[in-house]
Amino acid sequence: MKLFSFFKSAIPSKKSQLPSVGATLGKVGSNEYENYSRMLDWLKNTKNKIPVADPALRKDSYDVDPLIKGTIVPFLKNVLLQDYDIMTADNKRFAQAIKDISSYLDEIALMEAFREDAPDLLIRTGHSYRRRDYVPGSERLAKLVRLEPSSIQTYEDPWDSNIVAYHQHIDVPDSWTKDSPTVTVDCWFIPEGLPYIQKEFEDEKALEIFNRVAQKHKIQNKQNLRVDSADRIIAMHRVNPGDPAPIDSVILAIWLKRLLLVNSPNLIFRVLSPFIHVVSGKLLEVTDNDGTKRLVPSVPQKPSEAEKENDPEMYNALAADYNAWKAAIKRAIRDIINALRDGSAYASGPDMEIKVVESGRDVSYKLIDILNNLLNNEIGQAFGFPLALISANGSELATSRTILQFFNSVNAGARRDYQAVADQLIRERFEGMTWIVEVESEEDEEPDSDTYSFKDLQAEFLLITPDVKDALEQAEAGLKKAQELETLSRVGASKEDVQALADERGYGMLGLDNYGQTAAAPTQTIPAFNMGRSTSAGRSTAETDPSGSDGDTLSKKLRDAYEAARKAAGDLLGN
Repeated sequence: MKLFSFFKSAIPSKKSQLPSVGATLGKVGSNEYENYSRMLDWLKNTKNKIPVADPALRKDSYDVDPLIKGTIVPFLKNVLLQDYDIMTADNKRFAQAIKDISSYLDEIALMEAFREDAPDLLIRTGHSYRRRDYVPGSERLAKLVRLEPSSIQTYEDPWDSNIVAYHQHIDVPDSWTKDSPTVTVDCWFIPEGLPYIQKEFEDEKALEIFNRVAQKHKIQNKQNLRVDSADRIIAMHRVNPGDPAPIDSVILAIWLKRLLLVNSPNLIFRVLSPFIHVVSGKLLEVTDNDGTKRLVPSVPQKPSEAEKENDPEMYNALAADYNAWKAAIKRAIRDIINALRDGSAYASGPDMEIKVVESGRDVSYKLIDILNNLLNNEIGQAFGFPLALISANGSELATSRTILQFFNSVNAGARRDYQAVADQLIRERFEGMTWIVEVESEEDEEPDSDTYSFKDLQAEFLLITPDVKDALEQAEAGLKKAQELETLSRVGASKEDVQALADERGYGMLGLDNYGQTAAAPTQTIPAFNMGRSTSAGRSTAETDPSGSDGDTLSKKLRDAYEAARKAAGDLLGN
């Protein structure tokens, strides 16, 4: 009733109707320029708080963060660069070529170079540079020499992206002593460049080529000049040359985390430490001549400014007493704090009292943990590393394989870059090469040979990541293929038909010399799936098992499927 009466009384009568006051439509005015300026100031102030990264700061940031250096980088190296496989059009037929290619990659230590450069390429700088060094007197690659990526600048012709040069401006030690003086050296790797070392290996033609390039592109840095061809450089880029390094986006988070951990004792002390109240002097009750009682402090009082004009001498005396008392109080507070810190005693006169007021606040144990996890998540996201890979527990383990698949998707580009470099090196070494391999034949027949070229191989370098669940799927698929061949042989198919189906299923050339015969026990096995090179076939999958909770069960299923496929293949071949 009261609400209805209120609305009823709010309706004016027709006699008092006036022009309307208060609009029902419209926009609230604002100063767009002022808002825009305020936003620009906010962005500018926020940007000014971001540290300016340089090679030294990037190195320090990498070294002080245990998540990056101790977890993310080893994980990236062991997962992305754990092992490799050489795939061809027919692995059995081209086994000798695969062996030669693998031996060559081991000889130049390609995987070791990839792993060594991973921190720089994926984290610190976003770049990796290797120089091809050849066997003296030949064009055979001997090794890949690492160049310090933070000292190299990549230049590209603005009109032709195929014209690329590399400049290394670096201070190198002048002697083998601890505090050796340094010499500034400018190394240029230019298109069609020839070897040139100032005062050591000076070639007029090489200098002429460099001067022509230097004049065209206005090169200024020429101290202790060294020149060579840009073709000798293998460059890998995680970010475009000139863009911020991958670690730059989390440098602030790294140092905020360190600051949080270092200052956490101070934070706890500030919140939990008691408040100290120092009381100096007492209030004395005095009675005036007229009998009036009043309180008088026992400590000196600050004289008034009026007294300064009436009696300057008295004012100075009172001011001196007051300042001396104030200095004594400050000194007493300092001595009390030092006594608390050192655990010593403090003595005072009868007119001083120390009161300890306990803190009524508390610090949640989750505070520092939450802040630390937020910063760790930001760091992990910057490098495509979900922290759930290492922090999952309980029911979260069921999703760890999905998380690993997400990780593999994020880093698929890096994997392709590594494979492209390896394929390029393989082509440079083996392109145009031909293999002549002896083929086993019957005892009464003359040895036959098989000839094939590098083009026939269709060789492809693949980085592999063993995974129990993936291997199980491969084993089960291999089992089905082997069972198909076994079923075909049992219904009376000829050796040629079985071999044709084997080619279609990816087995390549099978040894069917004993086709149709059954051996008492198999002596030769054909793996139903490929887990990498023979040198790494014994690697345990436990360290890379993403499931965590059901790894043992999957391993057992994997072994059972493999043994079933092996037996089926053995029966088929009559071994």
